[in-house]
Amino acid sequence: DSEAWRGDVVALLYFQIVDMQNEKVFRLRFGGTGELDKIRERLGWATSFPFIQPERASFRLDLRYYDCRLAMTFLIMLMNREGVTNVKHALLVDENGQDDPLMLGIPRAWDAVEKLPMGGTFCATYVCAPEDRQLALRRSLYEKYGMWKMLPDAEVVWWAGVEETPPVGVLFFGF
Repeated sequence: DSEAWRGDVVALLYFQIVDMQNEKVFRLRFGGTGELDKIRERLGWATSFPFIQPERASFRLDLRYYDCRLAMTFLIMLMNREGVTNVKHALLVDENGQDDPLMLGIPRAWDAVEKLPMGGTFCATYVCAPEDRQLALRRSLYEKYGMWKMLPDAEVVWWAGVEETPPVGVLFFGF
């Protein structure tokens, strides 16, 4: 099965990538999030967190696991500094399977692992306008938690996929 084979290759070569700030280039090659989620589960959600280009990344974090709670704190830290409206379609499914659409928003205090729920599943998508990016924060998280060495800012290839285009943009451009 080519999907499993591709996942194996990415997992095998992941730590050989020298410009991880451009991981969105290969992340976009995975159509649905299912295949990418399997890779993230193998490598660890915190390890594979898209620190530099989290735009349009979808998250399905099982909060029973410390690694997923840690990845969620990264997401909340970005949200707190770049804009509370950047986390879209947030949903918390508790351990009993009950949906909590977080109508009052995601608690800002969840930027600390010890303040997160110890169970359930958190799902969301992150979006951020270029003018709201806090590259210094992203770089700090990338180097501290991802343990990657950041190349100069000019080496970042800011990328977007055609499938990320909002429906109104598709209509405008006639795709």
